[in-house]
Amino acid sequence: MRLLFIVPSTGHKTTAGSRIRYDRLAQDGDCFTVSIQSLVELTSDDLSSCDVCILSKTYALESLAIAQALRSMGKTVGIDLFDDYFTQWDDPRLTRFRRWLALACRACDFALCSTPNMRRVIEHYAPDLAIHVLPDPYPEIDPAALAPILADKLARAQRERVIDVLWFGIGSNPFFPVGLQDLVAWSSSLRALAATGLRPQLTILTNRPALRPERLAQLSRLPIDYRIDFWSLDAEKEALAKALVCFLPVNGQSFSRAKSLNRALTAISAGAQVLSPAFPLYAELDPAIYANATELAQDVAEGRCRIRAENATEIARIVAETSAVASLRRDLFDFLSGLVVQKAQRASTQAARKVALIYGLNQDSRRARRKGGWRAVGRLTFRPSRESLRHPHGLPLRAGARRLDHAADETFSGPRSQRQTCAARTKGQAADAQDRQPELAPYGAKANDLARRNPSHRAGNGSLSPSARRGGAPLSRPVSGFHFSLLRDQCLSKRRRRRRASR
Repeated sequence: MRLLFIVPSTGHKTTAGSRIRYDRLAQDGDCFTVSIQSLVELTSDDLSSCDVCILSKTYALESLAIAQALRSMGKTVGIDLFDDYFTQWDDPRLTRFRRWLALACRACDFALCSTPNMRRVIEHYAPDLAIHVLPDPYPEIDPAALAPILADKLARAQRERVIDVLWFGIGSNPFFPVGLQDLVAWSSSLRALAATGLRPQLTILTNRPALRPERLAQLSRLPIDYRIDFWSLDAEKEALAKALVCFLPVNGQSFSRAKSLNRALTAISAGAQVLSPAFPLYAELDPAIYANATELAQDVAEGRCRIRAENATEIARIVAETSAVASLRRDLFDFLSGLVVQKAQRASTQAARKVALIYGLNQDSRRARRKGGWRAVGRLTFRPSRESLRHPHGLPLRAGARRLDHAADETFSGPRSQRQTCAARTKGQAADAQDRQPELAPYGAKANDLARRNPSHRAGNGSLSPSARRGGAPLSRPVSGFHFSLLRDQCLSKRRRRRRASR
């Protein structure tokens, strides 16, 4: 099965989400052929060659247009969610994420998520959508290789009375207080390690943008010695090989509660003890997780840590039950295969439909608005040109007037009116135009008077013709039903016209 994962940019191909979730699905398996493309690199060949397309962190209307196009081609389309930007109902900054998810659930056939908490989020938006929980896959741990690593780290700590502590991860988030702020908030646990007679040494691995002046000022208040390095995959492997303890505090906000187990699994597979105070995010790995720093320091001093050479086999079994790559890959294949078969069966019984896409992009648009003919939702914006709103016979389209001069199914109106289906109405007006000539004659006479009293009108601005300004007839043809509503607006009293313009 050919899987296409679409990410927002080229840089997202190397993030932990792509590296852990998608690259590992393609390793040592005959179920999937995995391709990861950004929105910038995406081509029509990529779309036509895939069996299943999955949108990952593409919180933009471009991705919804792609989903619609793929569904019209008969492809199976889904979304993959592992960050909760969707349940903070009182936060207006995240409105665009909530709107995007509501639209994406209607445009897609299924959803993947990393945790049961994220599954509940999706079910709130789309109770009938097919959902599959795909934990972050992790390679199987070899107990024979892990046992000597655990023994060496513990022996060094007891001999030198030093505990090497590591914190690693993304240091900040534009919407939530996480990362380095969690590290500082729970630094009392680091103080508790120092109170037991052991000397903790902290290493911080994080991304460069997180190290802003205010973050560095917060880190300066940590109660133990520390050093900061920029994160890279090689730096992470080197630091994990040395660290006895990984310090991974988690706060209880909705964004943090939806996170996966990948950092704890990474630490355990490298032979590090996991100290995670606050919210019990890693409860599934409870036999291998410390919540109390004092308990951890005592176990290190006595040489009986929760993860040690003697129970390496048991720890490997717990990790395998949680995120074994082979079983997760097999379950995902069964889930997607069922969806593809169901969609093929439905397509064979339904007639093909043509889909038309009107698309425009305004990067600066962030909210829905109606002003001067604009209609915007999110970042998708359409504005009819001034010429398209002008009457073909030179009459201006005033606020509130309907455009009835084209053979289409819909009409665009002034700023405060709505789109209305007018084909039947136009046809009826054309049929009885001759019968209404006596009724419309007075409006033609009043239009002449209006032109004489307003010589400043210009025909080039959608007003009456030059002959009307000279006192002649404003129209070169009999008044028809197509012009009725427009002439009526011109003949309204000044008070009514002012009232209508203010609406």
